[in-house]
Amino acid sequence: MDSLPLSDGIDQSFVGPAGLDRLREFRGQLYGCLGRRADELFELADALLCAEGPVRSLV
Repeated sequence: MDSLPLSDGIDQSFVGPAGLDRLREFRGQLYGCLGRRADELFELADALLCAEGPVRSLV
């Protein structure tokens, strides 16, 4: 994925190279908190956050 649409309410500190650095840092810290099965849990969290609409089941 190369780009995402931005809404008018996006904090400009999240846009551009500085925003990408902040996102990388957040994702690294989140991954570090997951412990065992970090790869699977991280992929699940990523899929849930990218889903269109509410997620009603993980199955």
